[in-house]
Amino acid sequence: MNIKGQITLRVLFWAIGLGFIGGILQTKSASIDQTEVITGIQIGSVIGLMVGIAFQQAINRKQK
Repeated sequence: MNIKGQITLRVLFWAIGLGFIGGILQTKSASIDQTEVITGIQIGSVIGLMVGIAFQQAINRKQK
């Protein structure tokens, strides 16, 4: 596996982890409801992915 593949995997793991943490935090503040849990995890995943993509782009710029 090349370095780029490893970085992408790491970014995906971070995104998933941040998504779950975000989802859990959101449900702690809200009354616990199944749809809110799912929404919280989805929102967290989107934010996590955006952060991950930003890190990926920063890493790519440094390599050039």
